[in-house]
Amino acid sequence: MKENGYKFICLESDDEKVYIFGNSRAEYHRDLLREWWEKYIHAVPGHMAVKVRGGGFIDLSFKLQRVSVSGVSLDYGEFNIEKVRTVLEDYIDENLKGFNLIIF
Repeated sequence: MKENGYKFICLESDDEKVYIFGNSRAEYHRDLLREWWEKYIHAVPGHMAVKVRGGGFIDLSFKLQRVSVSGVSLDYGEFNIEKVRTVLEDYIDENLKGFNLIIF
């Protein structure tokens, strides 16, 4: 695993809200789902269903001011590039001004 990289999963609720969750400690993408469910299910209004919509790998380079997203989860398959792009662009605009997003 890269120095500033981590596995992530993309989740979507019934109302089409998209969540991205990941960390550098997860060995498998399914570990992330279990952790997200335990810690963050309260973020979903009511008792809506949340489904995993793929996963991959995110690498954050402060030196290059770049967020790179790639890969496919063996547990959950490919992520939707446009949905992940939308969530990460919003995050970068708020928290990582000047960073570029690359998805491949």
